[in-house]
Amino acid sequence: MILTLGGAGLHWAKTPMGEVRWLCVGVLVGGFLQMAVPAGVLIKLGWRPRFDFTLSPRVHEIGRLMAPGFFGTAVYQVNIYVANLLAYQINDSAATLLFLANRIMELPIGVFAIAVSTVVYPLLARHAVEGKFESMAGDFHRGVRLILLINVPAAAGLALLSAPITRLLFQHGKFTAGDAHSMAILLALFVIGMPFFSVVNLTVRAFYSVKDTATPVKVAAIDFLVNLALSLVLMRWLGAAGLVLASTTAIIVQTLLLKRALTRRIAEMRFAPLWPSLAKILLATALMSLAVWAGWLGLGSMVGGRTADVLAVVGLIPLACAVYGGLLWALKIEGREELQALLRTRFSGKNRAAEI
Repeated sequence: MILTLGGAGLHWAKTPMGEVRWLCVGVLVGGFLQMAVPAGVLIKLGWRPRFDFTLSPRVHEIGRLMAPGFFGTAVYQVNIYVANLLAYQINDSAATLLFLANRIMELPIGVFAIAVSTVVYPLLARHAVEGKFESMAGDFHRGVRLILLINVPAAAGLALLSAPITRLLFQHGKFTAGDAHSMAILLALFVIGMPFFSVVNLTVRAFYSVKDTATPVKVAAIDFLVNLALSLVLMRWLGAAGLVLASTTAIIVQTLLLKRALTRRIAEMRFAPLWPSLAKILLATALMSLAVWAGWLGLGSMVGGRTADVLAVVGLIPLACAVYGGLLWALKIEGREELQALLRTRFSGKNRAAEI
């Protein structure tokens, strides 16, 4: 998609509609490759595609479980879609700014939180089938710890550096300084919900592991109503920021309701074992945030302008990672081995799921 729009689209398209057509080509080709790459791996493992329209009892069970799961899984994106529709009533740029801020927020979610959930999900399902709920809870807690370990500081960093990140990435052409300022505020508000959304993703999969797709749907319906009601109220006073606060509040409500329902169903899933880890994560994040804040103030006073933005992104972000990692190591955070395994998996390209 990037190559077709940013490469061919900009060089060969003669009109804006021509650029849109190149983007459509990128979506189709990218979608095919997204299917072809895992299919190639499966073929090497012995799988062969074939048509089979037999409606076995297992197929009926899968269909029954999948049907309610669609809405439960997609409710956050439904909320964002509703926010975009309402944003058109505010001004012409609000919907675009909301969309772009949401894309930036989802980068750490997609790279780390979804990766953790994908790795942990088969383990949860296996323990659930075997009735080993203590083991299931142990893997669930390790997954949540890893998610919070990464997404809490990521949220703090994005909030603190939202202005330089937004200016560096988007303040070009028709995207003005005023647009960048407005988007930075939206991004800082969006990331408040980032750790909660990451935890929801894994919590929903825990329900799926015990073949309960109904509870996430019921909670998702409440989440949708909370988001819609707050959006209609807050947008009148806060504009686009009100829409972000509404979706953030809704995802926090969804997290709390899902966790309560999961604990009622499986007592071992209570959050209590994670409090010591969360305390260390919050302390390390606070100290890291102080270092980033001081560094950003120093850059603003010494160089300023575009140079400060570049140095903030290429300098302060690695510095923040180093400070945060050192603090966690000094605090002897639980689950250091899982974090090491995750990082090796992400950067070595090798399959180390068993280690996690």
